Amino acid sequence: MKTCPNCGTQYTDDTLRFCLQDGAILESKFATGQPTVSFSGAEKNTGDAPTQPSVSELTQSRRLGRVTQVARREEQPRSTGRLFLVMAFVLGAALVSAVAGGVGLLIYLRDDRSGGESSKKDRMENVNTPEPSSGKGNGEPTVPMKPTQTRTPLPTVPPTPPVDAKQESADISRQIYSWKSAIESRNVNALMPKYHSSVQYFRRSGASREFIRADKQRAFNLYDSISITISDMNVSVGDSGDTATAVFDKEWVFVGARRSLGKVRQELKFRKVLGEWLISSERDIKVYYSK
Repeated sequence: MKTCPNCGTQYTDDTLRFCLQDGAILESKFATGQPTVSFSGAEKNTGDAPTQPSVSELTQSRRLGRVTQVARREEQPRSTGRLFLVMAFVLGAALVSAVAGGVGLLIYLRDDRSGGESSKKDRMENVNTPEPSSGKGNGEPTVPMKPTQTRTPLPTVPPTPPVDAKQESADISRQIYSWKSAIESRNVNALMPKYHSSVQYFRRSGASREFIRADKQRAFNLYDSISITISDMNVSVGDSGDTATAVFDKEWVFVGARRSLGKVRQELKFRKVLGEWLISSERDIKVYYSK
């Protein structure tokens, strides 16, 4: 067995003379102390003077040393790469654990908060709502039950019924003929309730009932007899059902201190107030003749 004096590597192959790690000359572990006979017949003491290596052996030793150094250099980056991978794996595992722990903590805190609020709410309800006590046998007064508060339902607005245009037109027609009868009878008291409080009266805007009363009364004072004929009536009701327009031909004959007759196309506009159709506008839109 041979041993390297530098690195201490042992070799069982006795044919090796140089260390494969650093190229140093190997030494025998156990020296025989026997002389070595050379080819010339002279004795040589192998134990006292080591044999000098040849040029080829030194070259081989140097090559082996370079190979060993190269191998060590190659092994060093590999070891560094393995260490880097191990460190990266450890850091990644730590990061994943930290994220998982944070998520778990958030879920725990949220559940704990919701549970705490529910418990607090339950405790408040238990405090605010006293339990009924019969008060029998213990001398304690009876705690009355807290009355249950009920919310008053909001009043529901009934749906607006659809407008019956035919029925409304009939009501307006009757109102027009009633207006005609009050004029023919020269009854101003029966005529005025048929007008709205503010009327577009011919060319006067916003005429009051008092103004219309005075104008109608002057006509009634001039004539002893008034006759009116209504024909070709057309009534249209607004979409809202509270306005309407009536257009018709009105022919009249007034007899008194003087005589008056004529024919016009007249327009009456109505507004529904408290379920009753009232005249909001009166005007002539066309004059056929007037004498």
